Amino acid sequence: MSQLSKQILTILLVALIAGLALFVDSQSRTREFLDRFDTEMRGAVSAVQLELQDRIERTHALAQLFAQEQSSLMQHLYSNRDDQYIALDFEQKVWVYFPDYLAYSLTDPDGVPVLIDAATRVGKSCRRDLANFAGKVFDIPHAYTPYIHFNHVPDGFSRHFDIMVPWVAEDTGIFFVSIRDTFLQRPMRRFQQAGFQLMLLKASDSRVVELAAGDGIVRKSVKRRLTEEQYQLIKYTDHVEGTLWNVAAMPEQQYLVEKVRSLRMQALNLWLLLLVIIVALAVLWRREASRRSELVVLNTTLGEEVETRKQTESELRKLTNYDPLTTLPNRKSINEFLGRLLAMADEEGHRPAVLFFDIDRFQEFNDTLGHGYGDVMLKEVTERIKTMVRPQDLFARWSGDEFVIVMQSVRNENEVAHFANELLQAMRKPIQLHRQVVTATISIGISIYPEAGVDSEVLLKNADLAMYRAKNEGRDRFRFFLQEMDDIANERIQLETEIRAAIKRDEFEPYFQPRMDVKSGRIIGSEALLRWRHPDGVLAPGAFLPTLEETGMIEAVGNAMRKKVFQHHIEWTKQGVKPGIISLNLGGKEFFRQDIVGQLGEAVSLSGLQACNFEIEITESHLMENTADSLGKLHALKSMGFSIAIDDFGTGYSSLAYLRRFPVNVLKIDRSFIHECVVSPEDQEIIRAIITLAHSLDLHVVAEGVETLAQMEILRGMGCDELQGYFIARPMAAEKFIAFVIDKERTGH
Repeated sequence: MSQLSKQILTILLVALIAGLALFVDSQSRTREFLDRFDTEMRGAVSAVQLELQDRIERTHALAQLFAQEQSSLMQHLYSNRDDQYIALDFEQKVWVYFPDYLAYSLTDPDGVPVLIDAATRVGKSCRRDLANFAGKVFDIPHAYTPYIHFNHVPDGFSRHFDIMVPWVAEDTGIFFVSIRDTFLQRPMRRFQQAGFQLMLLKASDSRVVELAAGDGIVRKSVKRRLTEEQYQLIKYTDHVEGTLWNVAAMPEQQYLVEKVRSLRMQALNLWLLLLVIIVALAVLWRREASRRSELVVLNTTLGEEVETRKQTESELRKLTNYDPLTTLPNRKSINEFLGRLLAMADEEGHRPAVLFFDIDRFQEFNDTLGHGYGDVMLKEVTERIKTMVRPQDLFARWSGDEFVIVMQSVRNENEVAHFANELLQAMRKPIQLHRQVVTATISIGISIYPEAGVDSEVLLKNADLAMYRAKNEGRDRFRFFLQEMDDIANERIQLETEIRAAIKRDEFEPYFQPRMDVKSGRIIGSEALLRWRHPDGVLAPGAFLPTLEETGMIEAVGNAMRKKVFQHHIEWTKQGVKPGIISLNLGGKEFFRQDIVGQLGEAVSLSGLQACNFEIEITESHLMENTADSLGKLHALKSMGFSIAIDDFGTGYSSLAYLRRFPVNVLKIDRSFIHECVVSPEDQEIIRAIITLAHSLDLHVVAEGVETLAQMEILRGMGCDELQGYFIARPMAAEKFIAFVIDKERTGH
């Protein structure tokens, strides 16, 4: 046997002896604990027994005294059952003798109630049981008998003493009173933490018991058959005199298990500590030999670690330079590859080209089918295009659904255009997404060195601009970068910057274009139109509205403009001028905002004005984008009191059915029909049809863009209700508009 084996056997033997000694000690301590625990249980039972007996005896004595001293009153009440004054006097006596009484009752010898306390909860069956029980013991010279009773209460059970006293009379009756029993619960709760429970129970035989208490607090009364082990654990005492209930104690098994386990765990912990010390000493003895073994293991481990590190570095490079979903090179790889190409382009005579493309309406696929299907589509696109890219070129994923192909060198634009067409055709084939078959197209932007840029950042940016040009022109196509695209992008950025500054300087304000009643010639309202007080002059919405809507700044500008309109309306009303109905335009972006109805209602309410003073204008084309949402919003606005007008009517796709469903008040005929109505019979027929249709639906008709007297006469002859246009008045600032209205009112025309 080797030296090492002998040392190991010695350690095991010492540990075994120490563990055996500690086990014997833990067994001895466990027995001592169980004996002490049993003594404490028996002592607790005796203490509760004595306390319970004392309480019963004192209550018995008080009940006997009551029966003796109040016998005549009970007899008088027994003979005069309906006398409320006697009953009240009797109840007051009970209250004096038994200040903690729960209920009392007078019954005849058969248990039939003569008088029951109005607050009593003692049932008929209880009174009958008490009467039967009392009748048995009255044959014995007892003046009273106790009976412990359990009553239902909303949160469980409540213990009471029911003390029955025969009052002295020729016609023997029974008086009993239920006294509150609160002291019973106190000692039970007190010993709960000690690991055992005190119970009141009565046994129908040696094994079936009815428990009235659990864990020291009454929760339910159940009959159950005890196991032999449970029966042996219960410590009985003599039953309480005059009752069927015993005081008993039962150990809490979980407590005992945990306590014994704790004693044994102490021994186990000590044994483990000794074992650790022994093992530590053995390790010190074997240090020299272990050191030699460790050197061998260390050399082996170092070799494995070097190999692992190489694999890790390879994986890190892959994660750094490749996309994990498609396994294509990523943005970092694109920049490095393109940078190297451009650095050698002039020297080697290369002409690199960048194709930047993404999947058309990819977000809709994601939202409709889920991101899992979107990932499948990205992989399918990757596999289709990967086979079409030349070995010397780079195909990479830029981000999301955006991809980049860098062609190392091209001869001319035709070569790139031919390749782009092949990509478009390859993507037009249906894609199988599990059980879904979809068709996904791509839009491609192309930039070629050096015409579209001489560094990688510019080439990528310009290819991206060209791709968005392809999308704006209808998708599923390619476009080469043109310098005008960059100019347009720069102009848009410049305009966006100026708009943000204009919002801060409060340069947007409403202009008002009057609306004239055809029959009377009076100004009956106006349309509030947005204008920008630009340093170069006042600008109409066509110059900046698209940018406002694309950037989301339309919300802030629209809210500010409507607030100014409300302020002007308040000022004009204070001056005694009636501006009439003012139309407020809502663009598509504003109208389909989820909170627009609430914002409009709140804005009018805060201004102190009525919604009926204003008309909401929405173009026909915007209404038809989402008819369900449009219908709900229009009804909500109408219910607030706003008038509803359809602007540019005749240019959209609304049918008669939708027109009847929309809660509309006004149709505004688009200016394109008015412009040629003098010389175009076709336009006249369209206008006449719109007016006839509107009047048949009880709608008001407003003609926009009226610029000549001839146009006005034609519209008047067709029965148009209102006119709006340069012939009536141009849009004007607030102060000029109100002066115009006052002048028209003064002159009468």
